[in-house]
Amino acid sequence: MGMDQYLSGCVALPSTKYDDKTDTHVITPEHQLLRGLCKITHPYPTTSGPLIFFPIMHWHNFDMIHSCFIKINNEEVPDSGSKVYVSAKDLEGLDTDLQLVFSGTCNNQQEEIEFLNDIFETDCYSFTDQQYIDAWDDLKEFSNDVSQLIKHENDEKTHSFSNFYYEADW
Repeated sequence: MGMDQYLSGCVALPSTKYDDKTDTHVITPEHQLLRGLCKITHPYPTTSGPLIFFPIMHWHNFDMIHSCFIKINNEEVPDSGSKVYVSAKDLEGLDTDLQLVFSGTCNNQQEEIEFLNDIFETDCYSFTDQQYIDAWDDLKEFSNDVSQLIKHENDEKTHSFSNFYYEADW
């Protein structure tokens, strides 16, 4: 058992586009294709389209990462299975903070741990110096993954997602 955690990228498909000639909303080809593939027969909405979630990252029982996403969302704790919004700007800020620790710009280990406390400590969670030391390699891997995600999202050729969401299941 335990906690499974996911960061997903989200793509919003428009359901309709407005047709000036007929003064009506016409279903978009992408939404029509999705309806056909999923055998959806109920009426389509004219205001917004479906959101498609693509899992990007997965962790198991990594309380530090859970704490970090709680902090990003102003101490909002995601209930089991609920999704909390994470902006690309928040991910960029997280990446910047993590790079300060893992790029070697800190003067000593205590300074690194102070930065990690700023990133991960919340009202719900606090961690000891030893816990940071024990999780160092995993945190560094997390930092590298976030950096790669930001790099791809900032590149027009590989930009994929309109939003991000974090969820944790118990």
